[in-house]
Amino acid sequence: MDHFYIKNVVLPHPAIRLLKLDNAPLIISFLHQEFKSTNRIDIPNAELVQKLSDYLYYLRENNEEGLYPDTAPSYLDKWTADGLLRKYYPASSDEPVFQLTPASEKAMDWIKDLNREEFIGTESRLLRIYTILKEIAYQSTDDPKKKLKELNRQKKEIEREIEKVKAGRVEDRNERKIKELYFEVHNTARKLLADFRQIEYNFRDIDQAVREKQVNSNLKKGRLLDEVFKASDLLWNTDQGKSFLAFWEFLLSKQTG
Repeated sequence: MDHFYIKNVVLPHPAIRLLKLDNAPLIISFLHQEFKSTNRIDIPNAELVQKLSDYLYYLRENNEEGLYPDTAPSYLDKWTADGLLRKYYPASSDEPVFQLTPASEKAMDWIKDLNREEFIGTESRLLRIYTILKEIAYQSTDDPKKKLKELNRQKKEIEREIEKVKAGRVEDRNERKIKELYFEVHNTARKLLADFRQIEYNFRDIDQAVREKQVNSNLKKGRLLDEVFKASDLLWNTDQGKSFLAFWEFLLSKQTG
């Protein structure tokens, strides 16, 4: 938490700037209502303009007069310029569509995490930490004896469970544990979707940089493509890129089912 890092990197971040805006309640509540609550990724321009117009009318009618005086299109344009929305034209349509940006996702996640959860599954989280630590210990050793010892321990545990089930000694369903696991899966999936959006934006930044270089330089097409592939390889070779590729390969593997 270095002073200059916070001053020069954290505070100028679009997510932080969003939370500091006077009309942050309008932006966050509306975007959450239209994108997150409905699980939508893309919303056409005309539809979002109409929804925002209706929302502004509702807020003005139920709050002080003159609240949020701008029009819906001007707000959407400003939010796009501020990096809170992405506006683009899909290949199959002449009408632009809107998407949330990682900054907007981050701000919404922070606010969601501020709410005190009615149910906090401490047991499942502790067990998850314990399992991860054991996995770290297993993955970080090159000693075959230690690896075999751990694999044999897991094997014995599985065999004991098999014998219990064969003998009809099945434990009663633990509703509390199931609830804990459900909340853990829900929170992990929510963060995973945000990770996907960030990776998408990383590739879009590469695409934008390539287009700018193409316009502003005299590079030949072959050299330009070489720069594209280098930038793409650089992204995929990061820890984030490798992790995403491993996830994608897992989804495509026959063992997933």
